[in-house]
Amino acid sequence: PGRVIRTVASQLSSQLPGYMDRLAALPNLEEICEEGSPRVLLEKLITQPIHDLPLPDRRILILIDGLDEATQDGENELARFLAEVIPMLPEWIRLLITSRPEIEVMQPLQALDPLVLAADSPENTADVIEFVQASMGRFASGGVIGRETMNQILDVSEKNWLYLELMLDELESGRLSLDHVTAFPRGLGAVYSKLFDRQFTGRMEEYARRDRRLLEVVAAACEPLPLDSMAEALGLSAYDATEIRDSFGALLASGDGRIKFFHKSLADWLADRNRSGLYWVVAQEGHKALASSGWRQYQGEIPVRGYMARYLPAHLKGAGERDKLFACVTDAGYLYGASETGSHYRLAGFWKDFDSARIRQACQESFRKQAPAEADQQRVCGTAVCLGQLLQQAGAYGDALQYFQEASAICAGKPDAIAAGHAYLNTGWCLRHMDRFDEAIEQVGRAAGCFGGCGHQAGRAAALSIQGLCLWHKQSASAALACLREAIRLFEMTKDHGGRAEALNHIGIVYRSIGLYEEAFKNLHQAEGIYARLRDLKGKGMGKCANSLGTAYWWSGDPGKALRYYQEADSINAAINQPYILGLTATNRGYVYLEQGESAKALDEFSRGRAIRAKLGTLAYEMMDVSGMARAYFQLGEISQARALSRTAIETLERCGTVEDRAWTYYNHYLIERDGTALERVDGLRALEKAREIVGGWLAGISDPDMRQGALERVPLMREILGAVGGTG
Repeated sequence: PGRVIRTVASQLSSQLPGYMDRLAALPNLEEICEEGSPRVLLEKLITQPIHDLPLPDRRILILIDGLDEATQDGENELARFLAEVIPMLPEWIRLLITSRPEIEVMQPLQALDPLVLAADSPENTADVIEFVQASMGRFASGGVIGRETMNQILDVSEKNWLYLELMLDELESGRLSLDHVTAFPRGLGAVYSKLFDRQFTGRMEEYARRDRRLLEVVAAACEPLPLDSMAEALGLSAYDATEIRDSFGALLASGDGRIKFFHKSLADWLADRNRSGLYWVVAQEGHKALASSGWRQYQGEIPVRGYMARYLPAHLKGAGERDKLFACVTDAGYLYGASETGSHYRLAGFWKDFDSARIRQACQESFRKQAPAEADQQRVCGTAVCLGQLLQQAGAYGDALQYFQEASAICAGKPDAIAAGHAYLNTGWCLRHMDRFDEAIEQVGRAAGCFGGCGHQAGRAAALSIQGLCLWHKQSASAALACLREAIRLFEMTKDHGGRAEALNHIGIVYRSIGLYEEAFKNLHQAEGIYARLRDLKGKGMGKCANSLGTAYWWSGDPGKALRYYQEADSINAAINQPYILGLTATNRGYVYLEQGESAKALDEFSRGRAIRAKLGTLAYEMMDVSGMARAYFQLGEISQARALSRTAIETLERCGTVEDRAWTYYNHYLIERDGTALERVDGLRALEKAREIVGGWLAGISDPDMRQGALERVPLMREILGAVGGTG
């Protein structure tokens, strides 16, 4: 997205009088272009400079062609970005987007009404005829293609534009002639067949032994594959690998020493045995070759680096090497190596394929085996932190806390204030997830002291970011905002983009909770843009941010957009095994469905959330889902079941914390009991008074009167509870 915005700005500067002058007047234009997130670039380079320009005498059309080709690893970051950008553009700027109808593009842009360009439509037929006549007419007698020949071309090409481009190349090379159109291959698949036949007829043994193996590896690769990785996987010299790659010509796109199929349709054709026949390629065989190569590196003395450090587990899984996969993703040394680039969070996604108790035991055994033999205590500390982070993400908070405390113990007797600060920081973050907020604030306070004492401002910012979120949980919204604003300032100063994104997410949550939705969206979308720029589309940051955006859109009255963000959060957090956020998303989605009257869907979501929370052992959040289930049963007419579950939730949450959870639960109980017997009505009114007491405490934590009044008016939970009929008010 950032590159697209910069390109559009460059092109607009040649079309709009006065626009270039406004860009040139920006005092920090170069810094904006280099450092800005896509949303900052959009605001600074496009929307602000053009908002009051004189209206041009024509519409400006921006063409984005082949948007589906921007899909990588199952995500189309550009499509999602465009879905947010389109409503922000002035009426005189239009976008023309072309794409194949793939889900990664269609889902983000589903609010639009696309024009389907069917191959057999009269318009497409007319365009094809015009193109063929203009580009291929020079190969016909007299420079004009006759009607019969044109009809033959339309028939064999199936009016496919990629086919026509490839056939034009064949005509220019002299391998085909318009005098014999009946000899043209029929359809794009037939083109590929003809190209492969020309290359390998008479030497299929060589294709099976050598060339197919290369295609298998390219098909299995998780990203465009470095040539040296391909050569190693196939046991080839660099010379032989280059020769094989070059023999495929333009079919294998190559840039920066990396290899990929020139078009997705070729990969699809090779994977379909019915279409590719003798040239059929099985990606699993490529996974086997890459897994074998990566496993040799893994067993070597030098730590695995580069491509295999990120993707060895994916290839082991694709190859069906379950035992090796388990050994790899529970190897403390391998996980520590991945943590040096932050890719260890993705590796934790493989843990969900195995029993969690077995995972925890294997990690512990690996760590205990390596720690005594490791002379470098800094590495031991780093490994403990890495394992703690992964176990915390997987919801094993007790195990995670032990690793963090071990890291703290290693740092305690050493003068390394930064290492000690990180140990305290991780401990506090884990305690926060266990709802032990006072202890968490104490630990991150120690971290802030360590970082502040040695001038490590990014570390101090991280401590303030966590402290701010804990203060929010403790009902101190104003104090939370003060902490988070300072954290963001320090992150900006130190150019710690990942830390800044997390702090922006935290402050967005606080703003949302007090009804300042404009501020919430501004900060949350900034965080989203930073995560996208950092390629965190399947990382822990983007997964949390998507959930936060979903809730902000829900509370602000846009349930459709909320559900889309919740779906994105689910996809990301399931992939990286982040059940804590999966549980939050299930609960939130349950309440959206309740509001829409879809009680059965709500019950499914609350039940899913409860199962996740029960497995995590987070009792307060589990009771939130039990309360939601009670409300869903009530709306479905199963009153006795609803009352029994609601009482369970109320009685249990008397011993638990988290403000929002308890307020919802008491309010749900009031709604369920208010039309019951006299005793039940009294019980319901008592619950309503308790909900009001909780909300009152939350409001008391907002020191600014205007902000407090805004929360009363705009936060659905507060508005409903305080506006309910009954009690003393």
